[in-house]
Amino acid sequence: MILFLLKIINKFSNFKTFNLVVVPYAIGTICEHLLFVSLSKKKIERILLFSPYLFQKKLNYKNFVLELSNAVTFKNRKLNDGIFFKFLNFLLSIEFAIYRFLMTHILFVKKTYFWENFNETLASNPNIIFENVDEKLIDTFNISKSTNFSLEKKIEENCRKRIKNYNIDIDSNFICLHVRDDTFHNDRGRRDFRNSNIDNYLEMINFFKEKNFIVFRMGLKANKKLRNADNANIIDYPFTDYNSREFDFFLAKNCKFHIAGGGGFTQLPNLFNKPCLYTNDYTIYNEIPINPLSRKIFKKIKLKESNNYLNFIEYLNLPYEYHHISYKYEKLKFEENSSEELVFFGKEFLETIQKKEKLSPIQLKFNGYILDKYKIMLKEFGLNKDNKKNFHIDDVRGAYARLGLLKIMKGSFSNNFLKKNFIN
Repeated sequence: MILFLLKIINKFSNFKTFNLVVVPYAIGTICEHLLFVSLSKKKIERILLFSPYLFQKKLNYKNFVLELSNAVTFKNRKLNDGIFFKFLNFLLSIEFAIYRFLMTHILFVKKTYFWENFNETLASNPNIIFENVDEKLIDTFNISKSTNFSLEKKIEENCRKRIKNYNIDIDSNFICLHVRDDTFHNDRGRRDFRNSNIDNYLEMINFFKEKNFIVFRMGLKANKKLRNADNANIIDYPFTDYNSREFDFFLAKNCKFHIAGGGGFTQLPNLFNKPCLYTNDYTIYNEIPINPLSRKIFKKIKLKESNNYLNFIEYLNLPYEYHHISYKYEKLKFEENSSEELVFFGKEFLETIQKKEKLSPIQLKFNGYILDKYKIMLKEFGLNKDNKKNFHIDDVRGAYARLGLLKIMKGSFSNNFLKKNFIN
Protein backbone atom coordinates (compact mmCIF):
# COMPACT_ATOMS: atom_id res chain seq x y z
CA MET A 1 0.00 0.00 0.00
CA ILE A 2 2.72 2.54 0.98
CA LEU A 3 4.84 1.49 -1.99
CA PHE A 4 1.87 2.08 -4.29
CA LEU A 5 1.22 5.47 -2.64
CA LEU A 6 4.82 6.57 -3.21
CA LYS A 7 4.58 5.60 -6.87
CA ILE A 8 1.49 7.78 -7.21
CA ILE A 9 3.25 10.68 -5.46
CA ASN A 10 6.17 10.32 -7.88
CA LYS A 11 3.86 10.74 -10.84
CA PHE A 12 2.00 13.72 -9.42
CA SER A 13 5.24 15.49 -8.50
CA ASN A 14 6.50 15.10 -12.08
CA PHE A 15 9.59 13.43 -10.60
CA LYS A 16 11.11 16.67 -9.29
CA THR A 17 11.22 14.90 -5.93
CA PHE A 18 11.70 11.21 -6.52
CA ASN A 19 10.72 8.73 -3.81
CA LEU A 20 13.14 5.85 -4.23
CA VAL A 21 12.24 2.60 -2.47
CA VAL A 22 15.05 0.04 -2.17
CA VAL A 23 15.73 -3.28 -0.53
CA PRO A 24 17.66 -2.58 2.68
CA TYR A 25 20.38 -5.21 2.59
CA ALA A 26 22.61 -4.65 -0.48
CA ILE A 27 24.76 -1.52 -0.37
CA GLY A 28 25.98 -1.94 -3.96
CA THR A 29 22.47 -2.30 -5.36
CA ILE A 30 21.27 0.69 -3.36
CA CYS A 31 24.05 2.88 -4.78
CA GLU A 32 23.38 1.59 -8.28
CA HIS A 33 19.71 2.52 -8.01
CA LEU A 34 20.62 6.00 -6.76
CA LEU A 35 22.90 6.39 -9.76
CA PHE A 36 20.16 5.25 -12.14
CA VAL A 37 17.78 7.87 -10.77
CA SER A 38 20.38 10.65 -10.84
CA LEU A 39 21.27 9.89 -14.47
CA SER A 40 17.67 9.95 -15.60
CA LYS A 41 16.85 12.65 -18.12
CA LYS A 42 13.90 13.66 -15.99
CA LYS A 43 14.50 16.87 -14.03
CA ILE A 44 14.91 15.36 -10.59
CA GLU A 45 15.88 17.93 -7.97
CA ARG A 46 15.67 15.73 -4.91
CA ILE A 47 15.81 12.04 -3.98
CA LEU A 48 14.20 10.64 -0.84
CA LEU A 49 15.59 7.19 -0.07
CA PHE A 50 12.97 4.92 1.53
CA SER A 51 13.82 1.55 3.02
CA PRO A 52 12.40 -0.55 5.92
CA TYR A 53 14.34 -0.56 9.17
CA LEU A 54 12.14 -2.00 11.97
CA PHE A 55 12.64 -5.39 13.72
CA GLN A 56 15.90 -6.16 11.92
CA LYS A 57 17.10 -8.84 14.35
CA LYS A 58 13.74 -10.58 14.68
CA LEU A 59 13.19 -10.61 10.91
CA ASN A 60 16.83 -11.49 10.16
CA TYR A 61 17.89 -8.63 7.90
CA LYS A 62 20.22 -5.64 8.12
CA ASN A 63 19.53 -2.14 6.89
CA PHE A 64 22.47 -0.47 5.10
CA VAL A 65 20.37 2.47 3.95
CA LEU A 66 20.25 4.43 7.19
CA GLU A 67 23.98 5.10 7.33
CA LEU A 68 24.17 5.92 3.64
CA SER A 69 21.21 8.31 3.68
CA ASN A 70 22.67 10.10 6.71
CA ALA A 71 26.02 10.59 4.98
CA VAL A 72 25.44 11.04 1.25
CA THR A 73 23.69 14.06 -0.27
CA PHE A 74 22.11 14.62 -3.69
CA LYS A 75 22.47 18.17 -5.01
CA ASN A 76 23.51 19.12 -1.45
CA ARG A 77 20.23 17.88 0.02
CA LYS A 78 19.82 14.99 2.43
CA LEU A 79 18.25 11.75 1.26
CA ASN A 80 16.14 11.25 4.38
CA ASP A 81 15.00 14.70 5.49
CA GLY A 82 11.58 15.94 6.65
CA ILE A 83 8.59 14.84 8.74
CA PHE A 84 6.80 13.59 5.62
CA PHE A 85 9.70 11.26 4.85
CA LYS A 86 10.01 9.94 8.40
CA PHE A 87 6.29 9.24 8.72
CA LEU A 88 5.98 7.38 5.41
CA ASN A 89 9.20 5.46 5.97
CA PHE A 90 7.87 4.32 9.34
CA LEU A 91 4.65 3.08 7.71
CA LEU A 92 6.68 1.41 4.97
CA SER A 93 8.73 -0.37 7.64
CA ILE A 94 5.57 -1.65 9.33
CA GLU A 95 4.27 -2.90 5.98
CA PHE A 96 7.59 -4.59 5.21
CA ALA A 97 7.67 -6.29 8.64
CA ILE A 98 4.20 -7.76 8.08
CA TYR A 99 5.11 -8.81 4.55
CA ARG A 100 8.40 -10.43 5.57
CA PHE A 101 6.79 -12.24 8.51
CA LEU A 102 4.06 -13.66 6.28
CA MET A 103 6.48 -14.68 3.52
CA THR A 104 9.08 -16.34 5.75
CA HIS A 105 7.05 -17.74 8.64
CA ILE A 106 3.66 -18.62 7.15
CA LEU A 107 3.89 -18.89 3.35
CA PHE A 108 7.60 -19.90 3.27
CA VAL A 109 8.32 -18.11 -0.01
CA LYS A 110 10.60 -15.28 -1.01
CA LYS A 111 9.86 -12.50 -3.49
CA THR A 112 13.04 -10.54 -4.08
CA TYR A 113 11.54 -7.80 -6.23
CA PHE A 114 8.74 -6.50 -4.04
CA TRP A 115 10.53 -3.38 -2.79
CA GLU A 116 12.39 -2.19 -5.88
CA ASN A 117 11.01 1.03 -7.29
CA PHE A 118 13.94 2.60 -9.11
CA ASN A 119 12.57 1.76 -12.54
CA GLU A 120 9.77 4.31 -12.32
CA THR A 121 12.04 6.87 -13.99
CA LEU A 122 13.17 4.58 -16.74
CA ALA A 123 10.37 3.00 -18.70
CA SER A 124 6.62 3.30 -19.03
CA ASN A 125 6.37 0.03 -20.96
CA PRO A 126 9.64 -1.90 -20.69
CA ASN A 127 8.11 -5.05 -22.21
CA ILE A 128 8.48 -3.45 -25.60
CA ILE A 129 12.23 -4.20 -25.62
CA PHE A 130 11.38 -7.85 -26.21
CA GLU A 131 9.59 -6.98 -29.42
CA ASN A 132 11.36 -3.98 -30.85
CA VAL A 133 14.49 -2.40 -29.38
CA ASP A 134 13.85 1.20 -30.39
CA GLU A 135 16.85 3.54 -30.08
CA LYS A 136 14.63 6.41 -28.95
CA LEU A 137 13.02 4.33 -26.21
CA ILE A 138 16.33 3.44 -24.58
CA ASP A 139 17.87 6.92 -24.75
CA THR A 140 17.13 7.33 -21.06
CA PHE A 141 20.28 8.55 -19.33
CA ASN A 142 22.42 11.67 -19.35
CA ILE A 143 26.10 11.05 -18.53
CA SER A 144 26.77 14.70 -17.66
CA LYS A 145 24.58 14.33 -14.56
CA SER A 146 26.85 11.84 -12.80
CA THR A 147 28.44 14.20 -10.26
CA ASN A 148 25.42 15.18 -8.19
CA PHE A 149 26.34 13.17 -5.09
CA SER A 150 28.51 14.43 -2.27
CA LEU A 151 29.16 13.88 1.43
CA GLU A 152 27.76 15.65 4.47
CA LYS A 153 30.25 18.35 5.53
CA LYS A 154 30.34 17.21 9.17
CA ILE A 155 31.21 13.67 8.18
CA GLU A 156 33.89 14.91 5.78
CA GLU A 157 35.42 17.11 8.48
CA ASN A 158 35.23 14.46 11.22
CA CYS A 159 36.90 11.81 9.06
CA ARG A 160 39.68 14.20 8.01
CA LYS A 161 40.30 15.17 11.61
CA ARG A 162 40.28 11.61 12.90
CA ILE A 163 42.55 10.07 10.27
CA LYS A 164 45.32 12.54 11.12
CA ASN A 165 45.68 10.68 14.42
CA TYR A 166 47.05 7.73 12.43
CA ASN A 167 49.75 9.75 10.62
CA ILE A 168 48.12 9.15 7.25
CA ASP A 169 48.45 11.92 4.69
CA ILE A 170 44.93 11.81 3.32
CA ASP A 171 45.62 14.78 1.02
CA SER A 172 48.19 12.76 -0.94
CA ASN A 173 47.11 10.44 -3.74
CA PHE A 174 45.39 7.36 -2.37
CA ILE A 175 43.41 4.55 -3.95
CA CYS A 176 40.80 2.11 -2.69
CA LEU A 177 41.11 -1.59 -3.45
CA HIS A 178 38.21 -3.89 -2.67
CA VAL A 179 38.50 -7.64 -3.21
CA ARG A 180 35.38 -9.56 -2.30
CA ASP A 181 35.85 -12.73 -0.26
CA ASP A 182 33.41 -15.13 1.43
CA THR A 183 33.51 -13.56 4.91
CA PHE A 184 31.10 -10.63 4.76
CA HIS A 185 28.05 -12.59 3.55
CA ASN A 186 29.30 -15.98 4.80
CA ASP A 187 28.83 -17.44 1.32
CA ARG A 188 31.68 -19.94 1.02
CA GLY A 189 30.77 -22.54 -1.58
CA ARG A 190 27.63 -20.62 -2.52
CA ARG A 191 28.72 -17.73 -4.77
CA ASP A 192 32.42 -18.38 -5.23
CA PHE A 193 32.42 -16.93 -8.74
CA ARG A 194 32.06 -13.48 -7.11
CA ASN A 195 35.06 -13.91 -4.79
CA SER A 196 38.80 -13.50 -5.33
CA ASN A 197 42.00 -14.14 -3.42
CA ILE A 198 43.60 -11.01 -1.95
CA ASP A 199 47.04 -12.67 -2.08
CA ASN A 200 46.98 -12.40 -5.87
CA TYR A 201 46.86 -8.61 -5.49
CA LEU A 202 49.99 -8.23 -3.34
CA GLU A 203 52.36 -7.43 -6.21
CA MET A 204 49.88 -4.95 -7.71
CA ILE A 205 49.59 -3.26 -4.31
CA ASN A 206 53.40 -3.04 -4.08
CA PHE A 207 53.50 -1.51 -7.56
CA PHE A 208 51.13 1.31 -6.60
CA LYS A 209 53.07 1.85 -3.37
CA GLU A 210 56.24 2.29 -5.43
CA LYS A 211 54.37 4.90 -7.49
CA ASN A 212 53.75 6.88 -4.28
CA PHE A 213 50.12 5.95 -3.79
CA ILE A 214 48.64 5.10 -0.42
CA VAL A 215 46.58 1.92 -0.86
CA PHE A 216 43.53 1.26 1.31
CA ARG A 217 42.44 -2.37 1.18
CA MET A 218 38.69 -1.91 1.75
CA GLY A 219 35.98 -3.99 3.41
CA LEU A 220 34.10 -4.09 6.69
CA LYS A 221 35.31 -7.67 7.14
CA ALA A 222 37.94 -9.86 5.49
CA ASN A 223 38.94 -13.50 5.83
CA LYS A 224 42.69 -12.83 6.00
CA LYS A 225 45.08 -9.97 6.63
CA LEU A 226 47.27 -8.35 4.00
CA ARG A 227 50.78 -9.77 4.27
CA ASN A 228 52.39 -6.54 3.03
CA ALA A 229 50.34 -4.04 5.08
CA ASP A 230 52.47 -1.43 6.86
CA ASN A 231 49.71 0.91 8.23
CA ALA A 232 51.38 3.86 6.46
CA ASN A 233 51.39 3.29 2.70
CA ILE A 234 49.46 0.00 2.60
CA ILE A 235 46.54 0.06 5.00
CA ASP A 236 44.56 -3.06 5.86
CA TYR A 237 41.37 -1.13 6.54
CA PRO A 238 39.15 -4.08 7.66
CA PHE A 239 41.49 -4.54 10.63
CA THR A 240 41.76 -0.88 11.69
CA ASP A 241 39.86 0.59 14.62
CA TYR A 242 38.38 3.37 12.44
CA ASN A 243 36.72 0.95 10.05
CA SER A 244 33.14 2.20 9.64
CA ARG A 245 30.54 3.09 7.06
CA GLU A 246 31.33 6.79 7.48
CA PHE A 247 34.95 6.14 6.56
CA ASP A 248 33.77 3.95 3.66
CA PHE A 249 31.91 6.94 2.25
CA PHE A 250 34.77 9.33 2.98
CA LEU A 251 37.41 7.17 1.30
CA ALA A 252 35.14 6.38 -1.65
CA LYS A 253 34.50 10.08 -2.28
CA ASN A 254 38.12 11.23 -1.98
CA CYS A 255 40.17 8.45 -3.60
CA LYS A 256 42.09 9.14 -6.81
CA PHE A 257 40.60 5.99 -8.32
CA HIS A 258 39.55 2.54 -7.15
CA ILE A 259 40.25 -1.07 -8.04
CA ALA A 260 37.39 -3.53 -7.80
CA GLY A 261 37.50 -7.26 -7.26
CA GLY A 262 33.76 -7.86 -6.95
CA GLY A 263 31.42 -6.80 -4.17
CA GLY A 264 29.13 -3.94 -3.26
CA PHE A 265 31.78 -1.39 -2.25
CA THR A 266 32.54 -0.79 -5.93
CA GLN A 267 29.31 1.16 -6.33
CA LEU A 268 30.24 3.69 -3.61
CA PRO A 269 33.11 5.37 -5.52
CA ASN A 270 31.05 4.99 -8.70
CA LEU A 271 28.40 7.13 -7.03
CA PHE A 272 31.04 9.89 -6.81
CA ASN A 273 32.13 9.30 -10.43
CA LYS A 274 35.58 7.87 -9.63
CA PRO A 275 37.53 5.90 -12.29
CA CYS A 276 37.65 2.17 -11.66
CA LEU A 277 39.76 -0.78 -12.77
CA TYR A 278 37.37 -3.74 -12.57
CA THR A 279 39.51 -6.86 -12.03
CA ASN A 280 38.35 -10.48 -11.94
CA ASP A 281 35.13 -9.42 -13.62
CA TYR A 282 32.56 -12.14 -14.32
CA THR A 283 29.71 -10.31 -16.06
CA ILE A 284 29.72 -8.13 -19.14
CA TYR A 285 26.49 -6.24 -18.58
CA ASN A 286 26.65 -5.42 -14.89
CA GLU A 287 28.73 -2.61 -13.34
CA ILE A 288 29.03 -0.88 -16.70
CA PRO A 289 32.12 1.41 -16.83
CA ILE A 290 30.51 4.84 -17.18
CA ASN A 291 33.50 6.99 -16.22
CA PRO A 292 35.69 7.71 -19.31
CA LEU A 293 38.80 6.33 -17.55
CA SER A 294 37.23 3.15 -16.14
CA ARG A 295 38.43 -0.17 -17.54
CA LYS A 296 37.61 -3.88 -17.08
CA ILE A 297 39.47 -7.19 -17.25
CA PHE A 298 37.69 -10.53 -17.16
CA LYS A 299 38.21 -13.85 -15.43
CA LYS A 300 38.95 -16.95 -17.52
CA ILE A 301 35.79 -18.90 -18.33
CA LYS A 302 35.22 -22.66 -18.28
CA LEU A 303 32.27 -24.92 -19.01
CA LYS A 304 31.65 -27.00 -15.89
CA GLU A 305 30.46 -30.09 -17.75
CA SER A 306 33.47 -30.49 -20.04
CA ASN A 307 36.01 -28.42 -18.05
CA ASN A 308 36.99 -26.79 -21.36
CA TYR A 309 37.86 -23.11 -21.57
CA LEU A 310 35.65 -20.72 -23.49
CA ASN A 311 37.41 -17.88 -25.22
CA PHE A 312 36.02 -14.39 -24.68
CA ILE A 313 34.16 -14.27 -28.00
CA GLU A 314 32.53 -17.64 -27.31
CA TYR A 315 31.38 -16.33 -23.93
CA LEU A 316 29.97 -13.15 -25.51
CA ASN A 317 28.02 -15.29 -27.99
CA LEU A 318 26.26 -17.32 -25.31
CA PRO A 319 22.48 -16.64 -25.15
CA TYR A 320 20.88 -14.10 -22.84
CA GLU A 321 20.31 -16.65 -20.08
CA TYR A 322 24.07 -16.48 -19.40
CA HIS A 323 24.22 -12.69 -19.26
CA HIS A 324 21.25 -11.34 -17.34
CA ILE A 325 21.81 -10.10 -13.80
CA SER A 326 20.04 -12.98 -12.04
CA TYR A 327 22.05 -15.75 -13.73
CA LYS A 328 23.47 -18.15 -11.12
CA TYR A 329 26.31 -19.58 -13.22
CA GLU A 330 25.37 -23.22 -12.79
CA LYS A 331 27.03 -24.16 -16.09
CA LEU A 332 30.11 -21.95 -15.90
CA LYS A 333 33.09 -21.56 -13.61
CA PHE A 334 35.68 -18.83 -13.55
CA GLU A 335 39.42 -18.68 -12.88
CA GLU A 336 40.95 -15.60 -11.28
CA ASN A 337 43.38 -13.18 -12.87
CA SER A 338 46.93 -14.16 -11.99
CA SER A 339 49.25 -11.96 -9.95
CA GLU A 340 51.24 -11.21 -13.12
CA GLU A 341 48.11 -10.20 -15.02
CA LEU A 342 46.98 -7.90 -12.22
CA VAL A 343 50.33 -6.09 -12.18
CA PHE A 344 50.35 -5.79 -15.98
CA PHE A 345 46.84 -4.35 -16.17
CA GLY A 346 47.45 -2.20 -13.10
CA LYS A 347 50.37 -0.55 -14.93
CA GLU A 348 48.22 -0.05 -18.03
CA PHE A 349 45.43 1.48 -15.96
CA LEU A 350 47.78 3.91 -14.20
CA GLU A 351 49.01 5.08 -17.59
CA THR A 352 45.39 5.55 -18.67
CA ILE A 353 44.77 7.69 -15.57
CA GLN A 354 47.93 9.75 -15.92
CA LYS A 355 47.52 10.44 -19.63
CA LYS A 356 43.72 10.65 -19.44
CA GLU A 357 43.64 8.37 -22.44
CA LYS A 358 40.64 8.36 -24.72
CA LEU A 359 39.18 5.10 -25.94
CA SER A 360 41.12 3.39 -28.71
CA PRO A 361 39.47 2.19 -31.95
CA ILE A 362 39.24 -1.39 -30.63
CA GLN A 363 37.58 -0.18 -27.41
CA LEU A 364 35.04 1.90 -29.33
CA LYS A 365 34.36 -1.07 -31.59
CA PHE A 366 33.90 -3.36 -28.59
CA ASN A 367 31.49 -0.95 -26.89
CA GLY A 368 29.34 -0.82 -30.01
CA TYR A 369 29.54 -4.59 -30.35
CA ILE A 370 28.25 -5.40 -26.86
CA LEU A 371 25.42 -2.85 -27.18
CA ASP A 372 24.27 -4.45 -30.45
CA LYS A 373 24.80 -7.92 -29.00
CA TYR A 374 22.65 -7.12 -25.98
CA LYS A 375 19.79 -5.91 -28.16
CA ILE A 376 19.92 -9.09 -30.25
CA MET A 377 20.04 -11.33 -27.16
CA LEU A 378 17.02 -9.61 -25.64
CA LYS A 379 15.01 -9.90 -28.84
CA GLU A 380 15.88 -13.59 -29.31
CA PHE A 381 15.06 -14.30 -25.68
CA GLY A 382 11.73 -12.52 -25.98
CA LEU A 383 10.65 -14.51 -29.04
CA ASN A 384 10.17 -17.48 -26.72
CA LYS A 385 6.84 -16.93 -24.94
CA ASP A 386 7.86 -19.20 -22.06
CA ASN A 387 10.82 -16.93 -21.36
CA LYS A 388 8.56 -13.91 -21.07
CA LYS A 389 6.23 -15.74 -18.71
CA ASN A 390 9.06 -16.79 -16.40
CA PHE A 391 11.00 -13.55 -16.54
CA HIS A 392 9.96 -11.06 -13.87
CA ILE A 393 9.01 -7.52 -14.96
CA ASP A 394 11.82 -6.04 -12.85
CA ASP A 395 14.31 -8.22 -14.75
CA VAL A 396 12.95 -6.62 -17.91
CA ARG A 397 13.29 -3.16 -16.40
CA GLY A 398 16.82 -3.96 -15.30
CA ALA A 399 17.65 -4.99 -18.86
CA TYR A 400 16.12 -1.74 -20.08
CA ALA A 401 18.28 0.23 -17.64
CA ARG A 402 21.42 -1.54 -18.81
CA LEU A 403 20.60 -0.78 -22.42
CA GLY A 404 20.45 2.88 -21.47
CA LEU A 405 23.77 2.66 -19.62
CA LEU A 406 25.43 0.88 -22.54
CA LYS A 407 24.43 3.76 -24.79
CA ILE A 408 26.15 6.35 -22.60
CA MET A 409 29.10 4.15 -21.53
CA LYS A 410 32.32 6.17 -21.76
CA GLY A 411 34.76 3.59 -20.32
CA SER A 412 35.47 0.14 -21.71
CA PHE A 413 37.48 -3.03 -21.25
CA SER A 414 41.26 -2.76 -21.06
CA ASN A 415 42.87 -1.99 -24.40
CA ASN A 416 45.45 -4.77 -24.05
CA PHE A 417 42.81 -7.22 -22.84
CA LEU A 418 40.76 -6.57 -25.98
CA LYS A 419 43.80 -6.84 -28.27
CA LYS A 420 44.37 -10.32 -26.92
CA ASN A 421 40.78 -11.52 -26.52
CA PHE A 422 38.49 -9.57 -28.85
CA ILE A 423 38.95 -10.36 -32.51
CA ASN A 424 35.80 -9.50 -34.47
